[in-house]
Amino acid sequence: MWNSFRTDARTGITAEVITYPGGGGDEIHAWVARPTAEQAGDQPVPGIVAVHHLPGWDEFYREFSERLARHGYSVICPDLFCRFGHGTPDDVAARVRSQGLFGHDDQHPSPAQVDLHEAELKRNGKAYEFYRYDGAGHGFFYYHTPMYRPEQAMDGWEKVFGFFSRDLSG
Repeated sequence: MWNSFRTDARTGITAEVITYPGGGGDEIHAWVARPTAEQAGDQPVPGIVAVHHLPGWDEFYREFSERLARHGYSVICPDLFCRFGHGTPDDVAARVRSQGLFGHDDQHPSPAQVDLHEAELKRNGKAYEFYRYDGAGHGFFYYHTPMYRPEQAMDGWEKVFGFFSRDLSG
């Protein structure tokens, strides 16, 4: 797929910020990139929802969406953190509260990497909560695999739903 375009092809995309209604009457922002009508013709194009990670809705995801649009896809990348306010991606990410559940036997991230991440969050005054589980590795929630650790997973689910109830339920 890489460099599969023709140098004489007349390709084009449109890309812009749109808004759509969210829950509670909130206005959600999204980056939309799609082939131009000239490129797509009368044919519908396949759609993709791109989901960003921290620091959030940043320049990479705009470029990522545009690249997919140049290959014939219509892409929407919603700003998952827009309810935390506006500013640069780093400004907005600074206002996002986060939660992490980690197994001590995990190597991706390793306990040392989790320690570094936690130290950086503390140093920057970020709101977060981390939980660590003995006897658990990566994917200890995956009940359909040998990695599953029921006791740790059940405690983890309690922590997740508590976080959602406390921090996401308006």
